[in-house]
Amino acid sequence: MSEKSKWIYVPLNIDCGASDGYIDGLGMNWVGDGAYVQSGETHAAKNSESSTLYRTLRVFKSPKRNCYNIPGFQGIKVLLRAYFYYGNYDSNSFPPFFDLLLDDNKWLTVQTENYYGEIYEIIYVPQRRNISVCLAQTNPDHFPLISGLQVSGLDSNMYNQIDSSHALLFGQRYACGSSTRIRYPTDPYDRVWDTLSSNGLLSVPNSASSVDVNQTKDEVPPAVMSNAVVTFNTNYSFFVSTSSLPSAPKVPIYLNMYFTEVQDLNSSDLRRFNVMVDNEVIDVINPVYQTALETTYANITATSKTQIVLNATWDSTLPPIISGLELFTISDQLSNSTTNMTDVEGLASLQEGFPVLKEWSGDPCLPAQYPWDWVSCTDETTPRIVSLLLSGYNLSGLLPNFSSLDALQTL
Repeated sequence: MSEKSKWIYVPLNIDCGASDGYIDGLGMNWVGDGAYVQSGETHAAKNSESSTLYRTLRVFKSPKRNCYNIPGFQGIKVLLRAYFYYGNYDSNSFPPFFDLLLDDNKWLTVQTENYYGEIYEIIYVPQRRNISVCLAQTNPDHFPLISGLQVSGLDSNMYNQIDSSHALLFGQRYACGSSTRIRYPTDPYDRVWDTLSSNGLLSVPNSASSVDVNQTKDEVPPAVMSNAVVTFNTNYSFFVSTSSLPSAPKVPIYLNMYFTEVQDLNSSDLRRFNVMVDNEVIDVINPVYQTALETTYANITATSKTQIVLNATWDSTLPPIISGLELFTISDQLSNSTTNMTDVEGLASLQEGFPVLKEWSGDPCLPAQYPWDWVSCTDETTPRIVSLLLSGYNLSGLLPNFSSLDALQTL
């Protein structure tokens, strides 16, 4: 990690629904969410859950879309993680589903569970002053909720084989051969490296006292390289799981794999293996002792049925080996459209004058299916606000100056 970039990497950890901050068992600082959201109500989960993060949640019963606004990361590549735990807070045993939006792009549909938390992760470069994480109601009986948000700044050189107009949607991340999960503070970005075991694999420790990871652009933690898995012999292959991918159609993926030789080989031994996608060789790997090798494949499309395989070359005397892997789906192109800024300024004046309107946050017109309840917008790339629909909000007092809404037709 470069000295220049260390300051970026202190994660921002928001416990949604909590009023006070605390330090968790990993030594990470968590803060309440009051500074980042203007709406919703806090609740305590009823179902038992050991995680402090899952003991509280914020629920949104109106309006249709509610947003967290997180400043300070514009132009910085970030890892953003969102946590959801229903926990039967309302005693109805009715876990809701709803849409999750990021900077006015649909991220995914969240389906909560009664007894288990849901965690979603994305890597991207925010182009706006604030990161906007919004929860949108898609069914009148399902109230959106959230338990936590984490934002970690990444070095600009990390995960750089896609451009800033796309995002990486997390699928899986493994420390192969490790007996314990690896995360913060071992990984300062709090990437979560799960353990990987299989009946067809052997876990092997690295005999090297240290492994040089300085050549890995994505800064794999040395702890990931301290173990590996191998197949039983050269006749067995290592299969990369694609279970996190859709069954159809094919989607673009971003695959990182991390290799090192775990023993100082003698002259008669050779470890060399192919990386194959559906029986086509796309790379040949020859791992080196005491050095970490990272390979990235960002030009592949795949489904859950695609076979990504490591298998020994004809002349290899040793089976395939791997220490770590990460698999992402590459998003569609992200939209950075925003409502006309003079219109946004006019709405801000109204919200300042009438606090009841402050419940609405995020872009007022975008995405088009989730505008604020009290505005109507044009369907242009940069929407204009043409109507304000303020009946029923019991507004009283003097109207502030909102003359910057110069496309307004109806009040």
